[in-house]
Amino acid sequence: MTIREACDAEECTDKLKKIHADLARRGWHSHPSQGFLRWWKPDGINHDSGAETGGHQDAYRKCANPETRAWGYYGIKAGVAYNMSEYYNEYLRWLECGSPPRTNDCDGTAAPIAEQKNIWKKIRNILKGSTIISGAERFALDNRERLALEDRNPF
Repeated sequence: MTIREACDAEECTDKLKKIHADLARRGWHSHPSQGFLRWWKPDGINHDSGAETGGHQDAYRKCANPETRAWGYYGIKAGVAYNMSEYYNEYLRWLECGSPPRTNDCDGTAAPIAEQKNIWKKIRNILKGSTIISGAERFALDNRERLALEDRNPF
């Protein structure tokens, strides 16, 4: 399907069609296929937590913690994933295999707080002994340790 056909199907305005055509010339497709969306997006709700379930594990979804009743949205949106070769190739491999059902249903329900604390404690201990600390790992350390790393690992 061409970008023009996709825009017509999605009923994009003329202004948006021009933007989408320009993006397409640059290699970005603004309208993921319906098959990709069915494969990527969550398709259910965990009624105990309110978290979205199903779809690809990296998909943008509502995640929830039933203990704290906190929730938030995390993950990669379908339009971005569709334009990333890693995910698009994974989708094509899935199609080549006959579109088998997923063996694990991704659930956005957070682990219990006690389990999360144990996981982060293990990660923190691993990071303390690490000589290479990335930006994401840096925030796993407490402020005192992080300030000591500033000179070694400026960002």
